[in-house]
Amino acid sequence: MPQSAEEVIEVSVAWVDAEGGQFIWQGPVPAGATVAVALAESALGNRIAGLGRLDVGIHGRLVSRDQRLEAGDRVEVYRPLQVDPKHARRQRAVARGRQAGAKQPARGE
Repeated sequence: MPQSAEEVIEVSVAWVDAEGGQFIWQGPVPAGATVAVALAESALGNRIAGLGRLDVGIHGRLVSRDQRLEAGDRVEVYRPLQVDPKHARRQRAVARGRQAGAKQPARGE
């Protein structure tokens, strides 16, 4: 028996790799489907080794794979951080300080 339009919702799955390449899948899933179902339908697991260990979210908010989806949800797969954000901020501040110091004339000149 075919499903009616009310029994299917449209969602998307998004992934960006370390080089900036994007994978976006948009398609139908059964109403009441979970994040895990959308990931399986997208076949993203064929492109990413270890997909089951990565964090996922909906519109920027972390969720579990058993989270039920609503029409229009965008499931996002998050890569692990390569650098601690606090450490990266400190490195940028130090570099900016060095650049600012190099541009200023020495005292007494």
